[in-house]
Amino acid sequence: MKEVDDSQKRGEQNVSYELSADEELARRLLSLVLAFSNATSPLSSAYVQKEYYPTLSTESFRRQFHRDRERLLACGLLLHEAKKGWWVADETSFATEVSLYPDELLALDLTLSQLTDDSEFPQSNDLRFALAKIDLDYSKVSVARFSLTAAKQNKQLNILLHAATQRHPVQVSYVSALGEKTERLLAIYGEFGLRGHVYFVAADLDEDLTPTEAQPHTFRDDRFLKVRELRSKTYDIPRDFNIVKWRKLPFQIGNKSFEVQLLLGPGAGEEALHAAQNYGTYTSTERGLVWTIDAADLEAAARWSIAEGLIPQQPSELVSCWKALLEEALA
Repeated sequence: MKEVDDSQKRGEQNVSYELSADEELARRLLSLVLAFSNATSPLSSAYVQKEYYPTLSTESFRRQFHRDRERLLACGLLLHEAKKGWWVADETSFATEVSLYPDELLALDLTLSQLTDDSEFPQSNDLRFALAKIDLDYSKVSVARFSLTAAKQNKQLNILLHAATQRHPVQVSYVSALGEKTERLLAIYGEFGLRGHVYFVAADLDEDLTPTEAQPHTFRDDRFLKVRELRSKTYDIPRDFNIVKWRKLPFQIGNKSFEVQLLLGPGAGEEALHAAQNYGTYTSTERGLVWTIDAADLEAAARWSIAEGLIPQQPSELVSCWKALLEEALA
């Protein structure tokens, strides 16, 4: 029997972490998508350069923005140039209405759930929102996220992502899960996407931009009431900060706590095998590796198990939920 100790894993993960070129690119593209999708008028080249390419010369900006527009087009977002700036070509970037049968909706949910719950997939949030628009029951996403309130949240998200890119502190009003409202000055160290939300890992700062606590905290995008980027100030991210240590699996967000056991059989997906090396413990049995890990949402754990080809072992409530989802999919 083999058992992996959590402390050993944490030690292996405690290494210096800086955003790679690919991660910086993904963050910039996401900021551009949000900016152009929420714009009510064309955005000038001067504005785009100032906001998203502040360190580049005019010629370097033109070349880089051209390459980024090609990347956005590959993602389905086409930008047109007008006299006053750039705007989204709605007729080619956004699909028209199509009706789907309930069984087709379920097939989409199960087929795409692996990508929507993958924090490494840059378009996971956009894909999840798209699914929620065609299936209002998908992941229990509220219709309110697509109302005027959602537009405000997207604008704030754009500000937060821009501040994180430039390492500008942000003055925010934030409400906790318990309904407690606070005013804070934050330094954003990193972010990850999960279950329809972007989570920011950030440190509270004092007036001198010094962290007030040893460890940062996690903040959810839709709980920011007001956001103001302090563009005249900058901060440093600790060299030992590692965003991997803060990411959670799709079924680990919530106030409840369950210990679950999942069988990592021959059909286990790559994400599950990778996660088993970074979370929880596992033991070797005749049937394969049994992975023990904490969960906050049993239904989400069941859906993720289906997407990753895992077989729940314990608790019985998880096994029952997993079987019910499979039976529903096959009905």
